[in-house]
Amino acid sequence: MEPSSPNGSGTKKRRLLVGFAVLAALPTYLALGARLWWVLDLATHFCAFYAFALLPIAVALLVSKRWRLLAFVSAALAINISLLAPLYFRDRVPTDTQPLRIVSINVLFENPQHERVLDCIRQETPDLVLLMEVNASWQPALTTLKSQFPYSLFETKEGSFGIALFSKLPLENLQLLDFGSIGTPSIQATVRVDGTPVQIVGAHFIPPMNGEKSRLRNQYLIAAAQELARTPGPRLLLGDLNITPWSPYFRDLLKLGGLRNSQIGFGIQPTWLAALPIDHLLHSDDVAILDRRIGPDVGSDHRPLIVDFAVKKTAQ
Repeated sequence: MEPSSPNGSGTKKRRLLVGFAVLAALPTYLALGARLWWVLDLATHFCAFYAFALLPIAVALLVSKRWRLLAFVSAALAINISLLAPLYFRDRVPTDTQPLRIVSINVLFENPQHERVLDCIRQETPDLVLLMEVNASWQPALTTLKSQFPYSLFETKEGSFGIALFSKLPLENLQLLDFGSIGTPSIQATVRVDGTPVQIVGAHFIPPMNGEKSRLRNQYLIAAAQELARTPGPRLLLGDLNITPWSPYFRDLLKLGGLRNSQIGFGIQPTWLAALPIDHLLHSDDVAILDRRIGPDVGSDHRPLIVDFAVKKTAQ
């Protein structure tokens, strides 16, 4: 058998580079059609992974002087960087109001490690706590929290859509809402911060696992945005929204609700499977985010989201 020629080996490497370049860049371009098909919307969620994959390929193409393919890959890389970069820059806004801490955790209904969730809450000493996926097995833990947080509302449900809100501060206008048609409750309440009412909506929206569920998730997003837009003054929407900031439907939510993403300035901060940021706290312009971080492993497939916020002076 004759050894392969250097030219043949070089040709094979070039073909592999071309193949990797096309495969790495293609999802970015497909994601531009997210409104056309729910599968393409799913492609929007992985832009951080696309950027990490495209960068070394762009360098290899630059070294090998494959200019046309480099332009194809570089454009995809630029799209992803433009989506990621805003998460790392923010304006610091001074406030005179007392900051509040809120903890949001999708506890996972089949998670048996209830004490880890309770330990996280004790260590963080929040003023408000939102828990999702609480079922009957979580009832003892919820009762424990009631002794620490005198104001609460919760609805345990079998499966993934039980929800609970706990507060150390009085809660006004406390009620359960359903933004859709399949019985997945959300919680609405008002808390006063130095006398200023702040509307809070805690939600867990359906995951977009197929076309119909994607449509329902988007319906929930629009309904929640419209509900928040009807109320003047400081507003918060938090919980497992089952969407990343890079979906066009997330941008619709921000625009319709007059909301901002608290992630801005704090980086990607993935919450689900340490991969995707689908747990959120969104806020109106008159709320300042002082700190935002991800909590420890509590036995769930989600990590806790911990946010310190305050009402801006202009809102008082």
